[in-house]
Amino acid sequence: MGALLNWDRDDHFAVDHGISGISRKTVQYYGGMVDLGFAAYPAGELLCQFLNYDPSVFFAMKRQRDGRIPVPPEQLAALLSEMPYYRELMAQLEPDRRLLCGQLFSQYQRGILWQDTEACFQLIENRYLPLTNQFFQANEDGRTTLSALASLPEGTLDSPALGASLRTPVARPEPAFVIRDRKTEPKLAEQYRLTRLSELLYLELIHLLFSGGSIQKCRNCGRFFLPERGYSYRYCSRVAPGESERTCRDIGAARARQNKLAGSTVLTVYQRAYKRYYARVLKQRWSKEQFQRWQEAAQRVRREAEASHWSGQQLEDELRGLAENVSHPE
Repeated sequence: MGALLNWDRDDHFAVDHGISGISRKTVQYYGGMVDLGFAAYPAGELLCQFLNYDPSVFFAMKRQRDGRIPVPPEQLAALLSEMPYYRELMAQLEPDRRLLCGQLFSQYQRGILWQDTEACFQLIENRYLPLTNQFFQANEDGRTTLSALASLPEGTLDSPALGASLRTPVARPEPAFVIRDRKTEPKLAEQYRLTRLSELLYLELIHLLFSGGSIQKCRNCGRFFLPERGYSYRYCSRVAPGESERTCRDIGAARARQNKLAGSTVLTVYQRAYKRYYARVLKQRWSKEQFQRWQEAAQRVRREAEASHWSGQQLEDELRGLAENVSHPE
């Protein structure tokens, strides 16, 4: 998928058995966004889509091709229609042109598109997924993305050796600076001329970090997502698995309300019990040592009650049982 295809232009299908559709792809980054020509995303969104994508179908087709078993263009067109980057592009084409795209992918330069696609998934698995997990862990620990970056070994964010698994080494993409939207609201953009999707994935990571963003993992569905700038969401805004309308964020908000109500009940019951049993010390029915033993055990029970969403009555019974053990030790 590397040599990025401009499939939206008719003259790219003219000669050489449909293979001449390869051209250098122009990509622009501006104001935290990336413009691919046929679609625009927040910087890092495309990388996020690849992190969530299961490449097993691609590798099954590649094994078939490596075994010299032809892969039908229909299967390749279906593959591209589900794959990040190409998904939106394919949706804009008529069915016959989608089939032509499958033929193009299959034939171009003896498989260089297959090689670059495989390189993309290797980069995801070996470089970007471990790095993203570090961002996620930093967020879990209450630290910033920058703190996670500070602990990385030197050279981690360097441009990967994109040509290592390809026939021809790939140079690091260099930006040009252009003005876009001149007639409406002019913006300064970094413009790149790319030939491989693996280059684009690297730019996605770097521009995401430059814009102050990070990639997080949804606590409900487990998929990666881009949290909005300035917010620390734990849930994504996609429709949750098994739901028709409710999003993971809706489910997260419901859980937070439930936890808050449960926590409020637990706190109320615990405080009431604390006052009741401390009164025994004041009335000299308990020693301070007895109350301390009750308090230490009660705090452990309280934490368990909050984590397991106990009812107020269940917690009250447990605290009363602890008090009886203190009053009448075995």
